[in-house]
Amino acid sequence: MPTATRWAIARDKDLPELQELLVRREWGCVTFSERLMSYGRTLLPPRIRERILFYRNGTSELAGALLHSVSGTVLTCLPASDRIDARLAERLADRLTRTGISMVMGVANEVRFVESLLSVRPRHTVDYLLMAREAAVALSPMDAEWFSVRRANEADTEQLAPLQLGYEVEEVLLPGRALNTTIALRNLRRRLRTQQTFVAECDGKVIGMAGTNARGFLYDQIGGVYTVAEQRNRGVSRALIARITQFAATEGKRLCLFVKRSNAAAVHIYASSGFVVREGFRISYYDR
Repeated sequence: MPTATRWAIARDKDLPELQELLVRREWGCVTFSERLMSYGRTLLPPRIRERILFYRNGTSELAGALLHSVSGTVLTCLPASDRIDARLAERLADRLTRTGISMVMGVANEVRFVESLLSVRPRHTVDYLLMAREAAVALSPMDAEWFSVRRANEADTEQLAPLQLGYEVEEVLLPGRALNTTIALRNLRRRLRTQQTFVAECDGKVIGMAGTNARGFLYDQIGGVYTVAEQRNRGVSRALIARITQFAATEGKRLCLFVKRSNAAAVHIYASSGFVVREGFRISYYDR
């Protein structure tokens, strides 16, 4: 059987096959899928901003793809590395080296494969558990007398700013890096405008938040789950996750997320909410 040796840039005619590939593995590449969704339609992102590379296997089936942005972000949707021909891997390494990389994100073995192609090692790597909730069935509301849960919107940006900054420091900020407050709050405002975010309130004060950070064809990806320190271990995150499952069920969506392996409390909450571990997930950060 002939092997593929060429990467191609996706064009409109490739969209149906590309979508089919992403859907098959979407629990591990929702952020990639979201890049193809625009106002209810499937579209390629502008090539001036992001390019999608793919290859076909020996039977001409679209078998693997990755998205490479002008900022150097790489999102993966690849098969097992031992199924990728050596010449094909070499050509991918050449493409990525010429255009530059700042971050690689995806299922852990796919990210490690990309890392193995590059002569430069990542400055930082973060490993997570990738968990998914396959049943589009809502959890029962987790009522609490002392707090309430509601959907947030862009008008809540100021109230949520302290929680977002706390989340960035505890869960996102890399060693040796300073927090860029302007970018963090800009991203928060955009998420409140484009994603589904829920907040928990007590006596008019926001004490917790959670929501989607990427929305794909079949899956919504949860992110930004955070409770203020003084209210942790009191059911706030469980109630927020339950509300997200209710929203997802109305749209027939499955859910996934990635969580640091060391965060045993969060892993327990997600497991008790019906999430199961599917794979490892990894983000590698490079100097550019």
